[in-house]
Amino acid sequence: MSLFMDVHNLDDVTLDAVAGAHQADLATQGQYDVEYRRYWVDEARGKVFCLVEAPTADAAARVHKEAHGLVADGTMYRLASRETDDHFRGRALGACLGSTYKGVDAMGRGRQKAKQTKVARELKYYSPNTDYNALQKELGNGEARPEPLPADESEAGPDDEDEYADWAPDGRH
Repeated sequence: MSLFMDVHNLDDVTLDAVAGAHQADLATQGQYDVEYRRYWVDEARGKVFCLVEAPTADAAARVHKEAHGLVADGTMYRLASRETDDHFRGRALGACLGSTYKGVDAMGRGRQKAKQTKVARELKYYSPNTDYNALQKELGNGEARPEPLPADESEAGPDDEDEYADWAPDGRH
């Protein structure tokens, strides 16, 4: 089976009309061992793109012709073939076509990079509740320093002396 992309150039194409044609393709595809996977519509330019897995380009075109009569304009691109590409490049390309290997879904490079970025952000910004006193004991000499009192003048006692009082403009000592 090979993966193909066909291109249709149509006048006055609408998304609803293409969706109906795609449903007709899905109803007919089983007779020709063809699987229409996705389609894209560019209404402004009158273009429709169909992604199909089929044994040959002719089989894919026959499904279009029988289902709704809207055949591609002779433009059919072969994107990949499992048999030939596995022979030349190994099993990795076959996995990229959406298959699974030993029950694990293939992850493309873009999806893999996005997952790595997500994990890195979680590690960077995750801050669990940290016991800073225990950390200080572990890193320091084992003695925890008492936490400093808030700097509130109402709590200052008579023994507290202002070391800068001599420099005050009103001359308080």
